[in-house]
Formats: sequence, C-alpha cells, structure tokens
Amino acid sequence: MATLKQLQELTGAEKNDLVFPGTRNYWRPISENTINKALRVMGYGTDELCGHGFRTMACGALIQSGLWQEDAVERQMSHKERNSVRLAYSHAAEFLQERRLMMQWWADYLDANRLEHVTPFDYAHTELGAEEHAGTVVAIKRSP
Repeated sequence: MATLKQLQELTGAEKNDLVFPGTRNYWRPISENTINKALRVMGYGTDELCGHGFRTMACGALIQSGLWQEDAVERQMSHKERNSVRLAYSHAAEFLQERRLMMQWWADYLDANRLEHVTPFDYAHTELGAEEHAGTVVAIKRSP
C-alpha cells in the first residue's frame, strides 16, 4: 500500500481511481503502448516482455496456486464476462473480499520470488504461503 500511495503522489492519481492515469486524458488509464515503450527504454526486447505479459503472468499464477475461485480471478483481471446471462447478474464488487486477499497473496508471492524461484502452487502450499492466507481463503470459498 505504501508503494501505491507513493505512486499516487507522483502521478496525482489521488484525484481518481486509476493507478496509472493518462497524461493527455487524466480520466483514462495509460495505454499498453506506453507500458511497452517504457519496457523497451529499460532494455527489454519485444520477444522478452510486454505489458500484457504482466497480466497473463498474474492470472496464470493465481489460478495455478489453487487458492482462488476462477471467477474471482477473472473478475480481478477485469476480463469481460462472455456469458450474457451471467453478465446481467454480475456486479463490479463481486468477490471483493477474496480479491483483496488475492492481491495480498500476489504481493507476498512476488516478494518470495525475490529470494528464489518458487512456483505459485508450491508457494500456496508451503507453510509461509498457506499459513498467511489459507484460513481466510477457505472461509471465503465456503461463504454464500
């Protein structure tokens, strides 16, 4: 959260809900091309990394962990519901508690990977990853 607060101060994003507001249109997020350009400036080639790759990596890791409902992961990724009936009944705040925990788990997982490579499944089932999150995740999965 401290990093997000710092980012808000740098971007002025406290005025809206965007983490990365655009420079031309402050109420719209920056484009994927802006992220890709920043990655190229940092030295990453197009064959190594792209902006959408971060989203793909997070989605895959969250599902592979086995801790989260796939619908909650999809909602967190802001993927559009393809089923029109489900879309009619879905709400923006759906799975909100689980998604908050999911993002904390994701941050903890990334921190764990600073020290050594660990797969999402292995991290979710180690003492550290499981103890911090499992009890709450199980309670959420069982709640109506």
